[in-house]
Amino acid sequence: MFTTYDEILLFSKANPNQLIIIDFKAKWCAPCKTIKPYFDYLTLNYPSVNFIEIDIEDESTINITENFDIPKLPTFIYVKNGSICHTFTGINKEHIENAINDNL
Repeated sequence: MFTTYDEILLFSKANPNQLIIIDFKAKWCAPCKTIKPYFDYLTLNYPSVNFIEIDIEDESTINITENFDIPKLPTFIYVKNGSICHTFTGINKEHIENAINDNL
């Protein structure tokens, strides 16, 4: 859906009540694979949230990856109204979902 950082910000500013969650991952990342089914579950259960998965090694989305500070994988960045409203690294399901509810 998005290929640049600016596209994410423009969409977010144009839709200020829309929560965007970006899951930064990699094919070789075991925790990323572990949390994937839960991320899919969240996608189905929160239809008003825009979920995006970004492989940090995908050349087509390198602009997005380079504009966010990704300390470890997986990293989840929550964006609303053009700003980062929450960042989380890890696979704690409760934390990931609570952050969604806190930012809706």
